[in-house]
Amino acid sequence: GAYCRRHFAESRARMEWDSAMVKEISGFSLWSFFGSGSYVLNMQGINIVLNIFFCVFMNAARGIATQVEGIVKQFISNMLNAFNPQITKSWVSGDKDYCFMLVTNASKYVYLIILTIMLPVALESEILLRLWLGQVPEYAPLFVSLTFCTLLEMVVNPLHTLQLATGKVRRYFLITGSVSYMTLPIMWIVFKLGASPQWAYFTFFFVYLLVGILRMIIVSRQTEFPIAPYIKLMLKMLLLTCLALPLPLIMEEEMN
Repeated sequence: GAYCRRHFAESRARMEWDSAMVKEISGFSLWSFFGSGSYVLNMQGINIVLNIFFCVFMNAARGIATQVEGIVKQFISNMLNAFNPQITKSWVSGDKDYCFMLVTNASKYVYLIILTIMLPVALESEILLRLWLGQVPEYAPLFVSLTFCTLLEMVVNPLHTLQLATGKVRRYFLITGSVSYMTLPIMWIVFKLGASPQWAYFTFFFVYLLVGILRMIIVSRQTEFPIAPYIKLMLKMLLLTCLALPLPLIMEEEMN
């Protein structure tokens, strides 16, 4: 070690305090915590709100749905791990066209994975849970079917990766995070008005649909991401879902 420090300049190092870099990193971390913390709070807060307004047994149904959701999310996250570094690299290198193509394709593949996995699970949730658990808790099949609503939030995750690649996150997290934090208060009001338990999922879906729209607008303005083709793709995916539903529903009706 001493020989290297004496003869090679690159082996000699000293501590330096870069105030500008520390400020930038701290700001990025704090705003990321603010934005990401809302999702964690909402996912855990749903259990608490359901427990307050209904009963502790509702958490059993919610726990089963959460396990199914976690498995699908892990599968999607593994796929996105192949896209995220390329999105960041292409943005930093200035190859916007390739970066935007990766974001669009990643969102498309996420939606197709959710549709392929969750459509049969949602339609046959009660049978699958009976095979898995034997005795199925009340509301568990419904909650598993409605997991499709919470998973759709992941479709726009590639836009989140693109925004992080720019390093400009203050306005992004301030707006999307603030809206996300409204999930539990709105859910509380909905249940106060006498809504049924499944409205926990509907509330989550509508709030994060708004968050997704805001995310598209903000990312488009800050990166010049082509929002019109992206929305067109989402509409095609919605049409695909509508076309995929009739046949399984007819077959299920015939079997019953």
